[in-house]
Amino acid sequence: MRTDGTKGYRCALFGHGVVGELGIGVLREIGVEPVLVFGHPQSQGDWQRGLKPVADRLGIPAVENADLDDPGLVERLSRLDLDIHVSLYFREMIPDSILSTARLGGVNLHGSPLPRYRGRAPVNWMVLNGETEGGAALHVMTSRPDGGPLLAMRTFPIGPADTAFSVLLQVERIGMEIIRDTLPRYLSGSLVPTPQRGRSSYFGRRTPEDGRIDWTWPAARIINLVRAVTRPYPGAFADLPSGRLYVWWAEELPGRILPAGTLVREGNRILAGTGSNALALVDCTMDGVPAGTFEIQA
Repeated sequence: MRTDGTKGYRCALFGHGVVGELGIGVLREIGVEPVLVFGHPQSQGDWQRGLKPVADRLGIPAVENADLDDPGLVERLSRLDLDIHVSLYFREMIPDSILSTARLGGVNLHGSPLPRYRGRAPVNWMVLNGETEGGAALHVMTSRPDGGPLLAMRTFPIGPADTAFSVLLQVERIGMEIIRDTLPRYLSGSLVPTPQRGRSSYFGRRTPEDGRIDWTWPAARIINLVRAVTRPYPGAFADLPSGRLYVWWAEELPGRILPAGTLVREGNRILAGTGSNALALVDCTMDGVPAGTFEIQA
């Protein structure tokens, strides 16, 4: 119940992709009504959808590519009698002028065990760096990226067969649980946020070019790169004379040594030399053609 005695709460939702889409449903389920949605259009090559089609279907006003520094937007939000702003994988920092238009400012769902992996693309960076623990955290938004006090955080193991996508699925599931369990208590005043503790780290935006393979790296590092950007992400790749080779899954071959960058065919599979043991490129394509049917020109 709101402080004025009426039932339910009102929020503006800033989001993108599956996390944002799930969040709309969860917020309405717990009595937090999104009265305005901010999103990004689905860009070319982006497998995550924008939220406007979902909002339109539900009859919620939606804005794409909003200028968050527009004074007119601040005025519009100030008239909406908002309790809170909720950010679910929104791709811009939300300025203080916007946050101040809601009674409790804003909260953000972040896909890492904060304060580690603040910033962009946390699930990809965690897998790339070989982390064995992931997490999801709901925190108060401040002017410092992902630096505000925590409402809740939960961790989960990351295994050697996990990919950025499987880790993201964990973040989605646990993140929605956190919102269900903690946001109503925060809105009612019965939950006090706690400061983040521990050593922090920050990582920036990733681009498809970051998937380029350096064959001089140790096999384990290349495998982590593959896991971090395999489907539905753009993929790990290497440019060959015959075209661009995409590696979607690879396995290390202990004791098998090939010169770094050497590619050889062994039956229907391709082996690659690295800075340590060779790799079996279990799933790879060139121009969409599977490994068993294209010629190698390394």
